[in-house]
Amino acid sequence: MAGPGDRPPLVPRGHCCGAPCCPPGPRELDGGLVSYGPDVVTMYAQAGAIAIKILKGTPPKEIPIERPTRFTLSFNLKTAKALGLSIPPSLLGRPDEIIQ
Repeated sequence: MAGPGDRPPLVPRGHCCGAPCCPPGPRELDGGLVSYGPDVVTMYAQAGAIAIKILKGTPPKEIPIERPTRFTLSFNLKTAKALGLSIPPSLLGRPDEIIQ
């Protein structure tokens, strides 16, 4: 099982086949082509707010389930180049992060 700092096992396997991989978040984008997922920092802030409510006495059953409110899109141009792919300029203005 991969730890928090380990590279996802699908990324190196995909490169062997010439297939682009799309990891779930920007932290795992090393070697992946594109990632789109909930912003982890925002989710931690939401979890902290829920913990505070519980510590102040709110019963957990009375706290509504919260969905992620912020998502991040990241492109890895280095991987795109290695796979012989080009990302259209119209998409390059949209991501939150671009890895050169």
